[in-house]
Amino acid sequence: MDDISNQHANHTSKLTTRQAFQFHGILKHDLKKSMKKINGSVLDSIAACGDVNRNTMCNLNPYQSRVHKEVNDYATTISNHLLLRTGAYHEIWLDGKKVLDSSEEKEPIYGKMYLPRKFKIGIAVPPSNDIDVYLQDIGLIAIVDKDKLVGFNIIIGGSMGMTHGNTDTYPQLGRLIGFIPKEKVIEVCEKLLTIQHVIMLIVKIAKMHVLNIQ
Repeated sequence: MDDISNQHANHTSKLTTRQAFQFHGILKHDLKKSMKKINGSVLDSIAACGDVNRNTMCNLNPYQSRVHKEVNDYATTISNHLLLRTGAYHEIWLDGKKVLDSSEEKEPIYGKMYLPRKFKIGIAVPPSNDIDVYLQDIGLIAIVDKDKLVGFNIIIGGSMGMTHGNTDTYPQLGRLIGFIPKEKVIEVCEKLLTIQHVIMLIVKIAKMHVLNIQ
């Protein structure tokens, strides 16, 4: 990452609160080279600020305990499960060979439309709350019994986001809604994400009806 910053950016890089690297000052003609080198370092920037699930955050040290390692594995699995399936990123930035027409691509989770805004998930392992679990769209609190991970308390609706000048939008803490066994966490995260997807469609249809009435 340091080499990429020195070669293609302004010689600085930042570690963000979403556990990601951030570069500044990359010129347009260096953008593709930078993307290739990021991919070559076994990282990516797929939909980094897109209206889909962002990287799933958790404790940064999987070697701290067996529970931390298992939670880290769950974070990776959730992130991969909710990742976009489109090949456009690889075709545009990594010279990937186009294997099918974009009209034939299928997004099993997102469908034909992405989310109304970016979606954030984080997993905390008590007593640490290093990922601000109450500020996630889905916050998961690891529940441990006799040194074994048994499941997660689940929090929904947290966000620091708001639209400037729109008083109907505001930051808020998430709300605890219950417990799920660890075997259900992938399914539950997908269902909660798709709820936001459905809400977006309902709002869009409602706006269309208003326009028709007017």
